[in-house]
Amino acid sequence: MQSRITGGTAHPWLVLLLLLPVLIFAAGSRAQGDKPAEKKKPIERPDWLDEMDKTGPGTVMPLDPCTFELTFSWSNLVTAGRANVLIGDTENPEYPGHLIARAEGGSAGLARALYKYNFTMWGALDPDSLKAVKFNSVETGKDDVTKTDNSRDKYGVLSLTEIFDKKGKSLKTRRIRFPFDEAYDLLGALLYLRSLEFTELGETASVIAHPFGGAYLVHLTYEGREKHDTAFSTHDCLRFKIGVEKLTKGDGVLIRKKYEKFERATLWVSDDEYRLPIEVEAKIFIGSIRATMSKRFWLDPAKATAEKKATKNKK
Repeated sequence: MQSRITGGTAHPWLVLLLLLPVLIFAAGSRAQGDKPAEKKKPIERPDWLDEMDKTGPGTVMPLDPCTFELTFSWSNLVTAGRANVLIGDTENPEYPGHLIARAEGGSAGLARALYKYNFTMWGALDPDSLKAVKFNSVETGKDDVTKTDNSRDKYGVLSLTEIFDKKGKSLKTRRIRFPFDEAYDLLGALLYLRSLEFTELGETASVIAHPFGGAYLVHLTYEGREKHDTAFSTHDCLRFKIGVEKLTKGDGVLIRKKYEKFERATLWVSDDEYRLPIEVEAKIFIGSIRATMSKRFWLDPAKATAEKKATKNKK
């Protein structure tokens, strides 16, 4: 059994798929519960950070520009939310040569009746390291709007979060720094973990995901290959067990502790050129949740047409 801790993307999506369900149902309480940043001792670099893999992304071929849709449900019965992710479609003149990734979505169905929530995310990723140099998100709840702006510099990741009421009045501002370079944003973590090869049962990899104003240490354990059926499709998949720890700042130290909102989860990743999450089944603080890929296609017209023909011939 092999183990590796990689410095880098809640939030293959492991991080995307795992943390977005939490955000959809808990974003309101997350924003309202934030406290103003306090002056504390400088954080010492923990020894376990130095064990992280510094070699960068793995050997799996980079993902061509594509888009996919995720559907979230309670117990695979009640639709609770949707998200659309688009990777690599456009250039941004402010970040030339960077990989641009976007996501948008929100609560749906019964969950939307209980709590109306929408979000948009945007990130500019370094194409070599897959770390975001810039990340922005806007979360709109029933009573307020939360805007997050994360920037990377030589000191780590600086996160600025501001909460507004529906009239645009600023209610709270929080500035916090994760003082180490190992953190990835959600979409960067997705692409980083996608790049890693897993061949030995029990092999593990870990990544620091810094989706908004806080950081998480997410662990993947490879459990083998299998055919997996979802409500939308059937795929040959790689199966993983997921673990999550929350990273908090103590008295001059970075503390790893159990993330109380997360109990356990299983992830299935397609064993094909996409190599993207097909489904996550998670037990979290609100119960059992599934995040399932309901659509996916390449943005290149010729590649998309070829895929449709190949899919049609299989039927």
